[in-house]
Amino acid sequence: MHGRHRRLKRLSFHAGVRFLEALARGLPRPLALELFAHLGALVGRVDRPAVRRSEEHLEIAFGDQLSAAERRAIVRRMFRSHGRIVVDLLRLPDLGPERLEEIVRFEGEEHLHHALAAGRGVLAVSAHLGNWEILGAALAARGHELHVMTRPVFDARSDRFLNERRRGAGLVVHARERGLLGPARALRRGAIVGVLLDQDTQGPGVYADFFGRSARTASAPLALARRMGAAIVPMTIHLDEAGVHRVRVHPALPEPRHEDPARRHLDDVSAWNQVLEREIAAHPAQWVWFHRRWKSSLSGVEPRAAREVPSPRTALRASSPIAISR
Repeated sequence: MHGRHRRLKRLSFHAGVRFLEALARGLPRPLALELFAHLGALVGRVDRPAVRRSEEHLEIAFGDQLSAAERRAIVRRMFRSHGRIVVDLLRLPDLGPERLEEIVRFEGEEHLHHALAAGRGVLAVSAHLGNWEILGAALAARGHELHVMTRPVFDARSDRFLNERRRGAGLVVHARERGLLGPARALRRGAIVGVLLDQDTQGPGVYADFFGRSARTASAPLALARRMGAAIVPMTIHLDEAGVHRVRVHPALPEPRHEDPARRHLDDVSAWNQVLEREIAAHPAQWVWFHRRWKSSLSGVEPRAAREVPSPRTALRASSPIAISR
């Protein structure tokens, strides 16, 4: 009975994905963005456990910097934002290089060019912030050889669906469970390897400060990059209110100061976490607050007051009703 229930759940999930794809591809993009924002808001009204987790995590991250009403407002915007964010992933087969050039804009691309010029490859580190899949497609459309490290979706059909779209956009896909040999070869050729490092996942990890509390972050991709002599370049993306994806390429992470491997890994994770904190604070409604980021948290981290933590209040004041012009 349980096996039948799981099969039905997975079949229903995949059917829903295909229906949403047909909807997103069948509508003009501005209308699809608006409709999916409403669908996201509907999910936020139904999925109360995800809402509660998101509000709790916002309190962990920002403490008394945000009132309860402000946390609720961010969560409501998060569900609407993620509805909009998924549209271009579903429309990916229709987005050629010229269209991607129109809807994706880059800032700081010189940091990537400088890192690639060394010829030892680049580990592009990003997060579940904005449409990270469109970030990869846009890099491939600009002529970069991009390899991505992925984790499987719980439904095999949907996993194949997603990887087919990644490959169709020009990405080379490496499943994390197959190890690091493929990504290592890509770095040796001077290519870009993309990875998302903002969740508590299985495998080797490092506990580092994230918004004032320890959080576990996978360290194997960072360790591989250092071992191969590759640059570690943070890249973030967010979808603005006009429907344009804004990519920011950050300067490469500095070389760790310590000789001890464990301390070096901690330096890299800490430096990345600080970049990500600033980006999340600037676009708080576009991160996945419902993920259990601090489920493996350790005690002993310095209190929040001991260092400056970015505040999302400026982003909240600067926000306006969503306008779609593209």
